[in-house]
Amino acid sequence: MNRFLLYLFSLSIFSFPLLAHETFIINEKLESHNLKSQLRLIEDKEGNFNFEDVINIPDESWSKTNKDPSFGYTNSTHWAKVSIKSIKENLFYLEISYPHLDFIDLYYYNQEGNLIQKKTGEYLPFDSRDLKYKNFIFLIK
Repeated sequence: MNRFLLYLFSLSIFSFPLLAHETFIINEKLESHNLKSQLRLIEDKEGNFNFEDVINIPDESWSKTNKDPSFGYTNSTHWAKVSIKSIKENLFYLEISYPHLDFIDLYYYNQEGNLIQKKTGEYLPFDSRDLKYKNFIFLIK
């Protein structure tokens, strides 16, 4: 079973100072951007990590990539993190452009600092998607 969990550190008008040098800024002019160069990845071979475990993993344990992540067929859970700061007032979209992921769990902090979790994936009902589209698209406010 393929499981991909995306952990977005901050999607708000603030960002964590520890990650400030790696934070991607969304401004009014931005129409589209591939986040692969900002992604940090870690493999959970046993699938035992929860969100609290992941946020406590030191930055140096995460691997960087500048290419599209490809994990092949695996039973591992893969976690990805990226730091995003939005100075846009309205919502934006996060697209996972590979439609064959069994499960995707998205975690992010909204502008009020509340943790938001969204779940979707190929094995979940099509109605679990924010947008009814072939790829997975999350609406982020």
